[in-house]
Amino acid sequence: MPLLSSILNVSLLVTLVLALGLSGAAFGLFAHNNILGVCVLDITTDIETGNHKLCNASLAGYILASICIAVVTMMEFNKLVYGKTANIAGKILQIILLSVSIVFLLISGISVTVGWAKTCKTIKNTSGLSCSDKENPFLIVVNNQEMIGSAVCAFLGLIFTISATLLAVVKNILTRKEDDDEKPIIDKY
Repeated sequence: MPLLSSILNVSLLVTLVLALGLSGAAFGLFAHNNILGVCVLDITTDIETGNHKLCNASLAGYILASICIAVVTMMEFNKLVYGKTANIAGKILQIILLSVSIVFLLISGISVTVGWAKTCKTIKNTSGLSCSDKENPFLIVVNNQEMIGSAVCAFLGLIFTISATLLAVVKNILTRKEDDDEKPIIDKY
């Protein structure tokens, strides 16, 4: 059982690091297009009401998802390296934080995808140019690849976060016994 527990711990930590990296990348790519308050999600809406609310909600979702994943990653890192185990409340907290990050990544990924698609449709209807045209003046403000990359990273981060949640649940079920006396992985080797 200790070998299975070690494999599950390392697998969960690697999955969490990947989820954290993808969530951070999604945030970075999206935030780069929001420098100086420029956010072009659905340019048809009023800038004071719809545009900034959708952008700020997406940014907040990315930030909160990254924070939740980072907290769970640090909890797992402490478990793996220092042997600091979480009690039942800590294990429940991990599942709650991962579930919250799933919701925020899903909402942010969908809002960026839908907002950018609607923006591209509006640009095409008003100017006849697509978002991939080099002559498009709107692409000076917003980089098409970064918006697409942000959505892709959000959805990949979502997949890894769901995987981490399932791994955490499986690990908690398979290692039900209290492992307070378990030594850190560094001392084992």
